[in-house]
Amino acid sequence: FEAARALTYRRLLFVLAVQTAALSFQQIIFLIQILMARQLLPGGMLIRAMAPFIDHQSWFIFAVFFITLLVPVTLFLQKKPARPNGANPAEYRKILSHAIHKKRWGTASVLCLAVMAAVSSFGSVYANQKEQLVPAVPVTAEGGKIGIPLKQVEDGHLHRYVYRASGGEEVRFIVIQKGGSAYGVGLDACEICGPTGYIEKDGQVICRLCDVMMNKATIGMRGGCNPVPLKYTVENGQLYVMQNELEQERKRFQ
Repeated sequence: FEAARALTYRRLLFVLAVQTAALSFQQIIFLIQILMARQLLPGGMLIRAMAPFIDHQSWFIFAVFFITLLVPVTLFLQKKPARPNGANPAEYRKILSHAIHKKRWGTASVLCLAVMAAVSSFGSVYANQKEQLVPAVPVTAEGGKIGIPLKQVEDGHLHRYVYRASGGEEVRFIVIQKGGSAYGVGLDACEICGPTGYIEKDGQVICRLCDVMMNKATIGMRGGCNPVPLKYTVENGQLYVMQNELEQERKRFQ
């Protein structure tokens, strides 16, 4: 506050406007993500257009820090107050003391901003760390079907497989036991976030791009950030996925 008092009204209004715009834009991006996840807004082209902004949301925070830095910088650029006509030495010392006091507030503001920027940078790097995908197990088709032994997927954990399509695309899909004889089978991709994949963390299936936690019971159903579902059958201790369905979905992984 003390540092801001040194700014002219127009400069203070400019700083406030930029801060408000940056924070508002960040919240709008967050709102659009929520609406897309709930299918209230279409994905596809919109997610591709929004991807650069989603991936660099932290830039808006740094823009706020940068523009706020103008406040103390303005203080440092102010010249030493001239001695007013008729002011005695005591009055002039009081004027100088007030100017020094404001610059000290400016120094404190710079230090606070530096600490906040460092903490935000560390938090942003930590929060945006992407879990690496567990390598997918290669599978091949026999008789138009890909077979997965049930013994491999009966532990309730996420299992990832990859099928090389006729065009060379590596089509990834996941299998997870939801309970009993029910399985969640779908592409390692969704309609909203594309082929970024899913990870398992603390027993939960999570989208790597938007960090949305899946309801395990809904995996295999369309909607939101759920994996694109794949039809499957269970026969003779094997879970089968149709080859032609994976071929149809290969464009998602180009």
